[in-house]
Amino acid sequence: MPLGDCKRETVIRTTVSRVSVVFLAIITITAGANFSAKAQGSKSKADTKSGSSRDGKIDAQQLVRETVQNELNSGKNDPSLWRFRKITVKDSKKQMYDVIETKNGEVDRLLAVNDKPLSAEQQRAENERIQKLSADPDEQKKRAEAEKHDGDQEAQLLKMLPDALTYQYAGKRGDMIRLTFKPNPNFHASTHEAEVFHHMAGVMLINNRNKRLAELSGRLVTEVKFGGGILGHLDKGGTFEVKQGEVARGHWDMTLLDTELAGKELFFKTISVREKTMESNYSRVPSNITVEQAAQILRKDKTESAAMPSKKNATN
Repeated sequence: MPLGDCKRETVIRTTVSRVSVVFLAIITITAGANFSAKAQGSKSKADTKSGSSRDGKIDAQQLVRETVQNELNSGKNDPSLWRFRKITVKDSKKQMYDVIETKNGEVDRLLAVNDKPLSAEQQRAENERIQKLSADPDEQKKRAEAEKHDGDQEAQLLKMLPDALTYQYAGKRGDMIRLTFKPNPNFHASTHEAEVFHHMAGVMLINNRNKRLAELSGRLVTEVKFGGGILGHLDKGGTFEVKQGEVARGHWDMTLLDTELAGKELFFKTISVREKTMESNYSRVPSNITVEQAAQILRKDKTESAAMPSKKNATN
């Protein structure tokens, strides 16, 4: 899945940028690992209480543990690569991309800006950018390492979910189980990213048939201070929403990421993060596809209709 690899200039900018990626990773992470010894520790009293469902049949905390482990295992069990459409909205600018995954990172092509197709000059610039990437092994390696680094950090955050928050059963409709969550006062954050867990509350939807995370949404119920507020803060009321679904038979992937955060960083610079990402039209590509081959396909397919297969053509 798309992972941000932009350079961060300060601790707070790293944290704010990571917030979006954290919730993206929660439903799309492919790295597999066992829970740390700390995560395997005994439940706190708060965990036990919140884990009891209203009807006494569902242990919410245990269900989250099983779902998180399943998400972590999914990468090992599903190494498939995909091509998809990605739409991003940031600072009132809407961009649409054609994206192809490879083992050495993703390759993308910008198709439209604010629903307007690229001009001939813009298309030439995209061709040159893609060609430069495909011919530069050092840049490919750099991108692949950045994605792996982000993935490793996100996996650690994902593994914290069962312990960082307390969950309460809130109902069931069909295969979907609805849980509410709030900060676990007994959780001790070891990083700035994990510190955000102390301030989140919201709703989690789990597909009980597949034990997959279908939706996570919520808000910051209190202000997030970094370094006691000296390094910066995130304002109370920031929101996030992430959705995941079975985009092709047996393959789950992200369909929506929507984040709105505000605050200040070091030297009183205002933070304003309003980002929305939508992904669709997944189509499987060969598991051995190279960056060069992906680049060649994207350079050839210059129009949306040529670049984007329909969902019904997605393969297993």
